[in-house]
Amino acid sequence: YDLRFAVQDVQPGDRVACNVFFIWEMLRPLLRGATVVIVPDETSYDPAALVDLLAAKKVTETLMTPTLLATVLSRYPRFGTRVPDLRIIWLNGEVVTTDLARKAIKILPNARLLNCYSACETHEIACGDIRDVVDDDSIYCPVGPYL
Repeated sequence: YDLRFAVQDVQPGDRVACNVFFIWEMLRPLLRGATVVIVPDETSYDPAALVDLLAAKKVTETLMTPTLLATVLSRYPRFGTRVPDLRIIWLNGEVVTTDLARKAIKILPNARLLNCYSACETHEIACGDIRDVVDDDSIYCPVGPYL
């Protein structure tokens, strides 16, 4: 987890929502004394329930696919005000479009949006802050530098 800690560390008081990749994701916050918020499978597939959980549990960090983020932002254009504690979103598993990046930056002005590429066998391979790598002339966001 050291490479990932170098990109974005967690600390006591942080509340990290863990869902799809629970086995891998739960250890990282626990190693730093942060709280793990378990996201049930059925909540992961229901954007309304997911937003309610993120807000109620005051989640500071979560991981989701770009498709799920796009769905949440489409249904909740004021998502940022619903989840004021959310400071970090790790995007993984799919390509991030520039349109989604711009929309997320607008709706979540205080959140760090991290675009990661990983493989099951190696964890993250490359990761970057979307605000630093977004190119308005491109259709897709680059992943970021190698870790």
